[in-house]
Amino acid sequence: MLHLHFPTPLFVVDNLLTEEDHNSLKKKCDSIKGDITKTGFDIGWYCNVKTSFGNLDHKPHKDPDFVNLVTHITGQAKRFLKEVGSPYKSIVPTNCWINVSNKGDYQERHTHPNSSLSCVYYVKAPQGRAGTIFINHYTKSSTFLSENCPVTAQGTTYVPEERKLILFESHVPHMVTPHESDEERLTISVNFTVEEWIEIDG
Repeated sequence: MLHLHFPTPLFVVDNLLTEEDHNSLKKKCDSIKGDITKTGFDIGWYCNVKTSFGNLDHKPHKDPDFVNLVTHITGQAKRFLKEVGSPYKSIVPTNCWINVSNKGDYQERHTHPNSSLSCVYYVKAPQGRAGTIFINHYTKSSTFLSENCPVTAQGTTYVPEERKLILFESHVPHMVTPHESDEERLTISVNFTVEEWIEIDG
């Protein structure tokens, strides 16, 4: 009998916010994205995505206009912990940032150190939007199973959709394929940790 072990949990929520709340959030992002002047290259990443990570005084998880989003995400993060049987019940957002991708932009393979859970929320996802790839960090390529076999697949891709949330353990490698649309792709990411682990940013 075949036994499968060591799965990688990904927690996906469609339509996290109502359309009204989502559109309000989108307007807020549009109002502050002009303040985001640095790219990933400026902060040690290997990509040209414009990001507020580490270079914008504005902290979305501390902004009243983002409280609704962060509250909803935190609630889903607690559901995630419960469904995977985690002994931790209390989890808090430690930092939050905005990423703006223009045509040709991508995000290299990376993880989120010093965090326990991370997420991406899709604010803008036009046609030709870049996909988010989560990479299998347990199983090596098999010499006898097909590369399309779910047991040994080296990654899985999610096509971005507005109002979609994806939660994942922060150590899971992931990347973003090149953005092909003339319209910008805009996401919000949040890192979480259990309260015993780390000081909260801001």
